[in-house]
Amino acid sequence: MTPENQSDRNTVRLDVLYPEQPLEILHVNFVKFAHLGGNVFMDFGMIDDQGLIAARAEAKEGQPVSAIAYVIRRTGMTVETFALLKKQVEQMAEKLQTAGLLKATASSEETE
Repeated sequence: MTPENQSDRNTVRLDVLYPEQPLEILHVNFVKFAHLGGNVFMDFGMIDDQGLIAARAEAKEGQPVSAIAYVIRRTGMTVETFALLKKQVEQMAEKLQTAGLLKATASSEETE
């Protein structure tokens, strides 16, 4: 087997199938990552926006404000899958920046 054929064997093309019915879209406003050994966990959640608004209204100047965030979904993946996710997120960020929908942040520029 030539090295060229061997690399083709290691490439997997996925045919992604979606159900006939539309999937429920969960809108989230925070994502948190954690890892344990070779697994990466991604929590999706929602911030109690009404509680945050009330806390900000009651806070004194210079006082930190706390809010409650509810985790509504947890996913787990291998480190290899996380690397694929990272690549896809970077590609999407580039597309959104090109379209003028996402501005580059100092933290994203520092990591490049």
